[in-house]
Amino acid sequence: MQLLEFADFECPFCASFHKDLKTLRVHYPTQVALTFVHFPLPMHRFAEPAARVAECAGDQGRFEPMYDLLFEQQDRFGLKPWSEFASEAGVADGAAFEACIKRIEPIPRVTDGKALGNKLDVQGTPTVVINGWKLGQPPKFEELDTMVKAILVGNSPVSAR
Repeated sequence: MQLLEFADFECPFCASFHKDLKTLRVHYPTQVALTFVHFPLPMHRFAEPAARVAECAGDQGRFEPMYDLLFEQQDRFGLKPWSEFASEAGVADGAAFEACIKRIEPIPRVTDGKALGNKLDVQGTPTVVINGWKLGQPPKFEELDTMVKAILVGNSPVSAR
């Protein structure tokens, strides 16, 4: 099963959905392929910087730990230095990380994510696409579980809702 998640690191609904995704990935470690798509919303002051932070951590192979940490500690944005997030996420080269987050040029994965979201008419976050089906609202864990089970037996994910 392929799940696209259009999300914003400052979005409280995304943080809540992230918990359900983590549980889903524990239950289906090889059956669910998750693709995170940056879709920082303009009304969230720290969304774009947090996306850069995640990508800079990703340059050192630490995207997923940073992804988890940003959602778990979004209430610390603006209060805690990004370098502390990096350290907690296991980013090894602090100087390279700092240089990366200070760059001003756009980050391709972020601009590409926004462009894809606009093309697919993403209106808010989180927006979830499962096996090509764009869902009107993010599903709860129980709904996700039902969808995965339906897909694993060859059925449509939306017929299971």
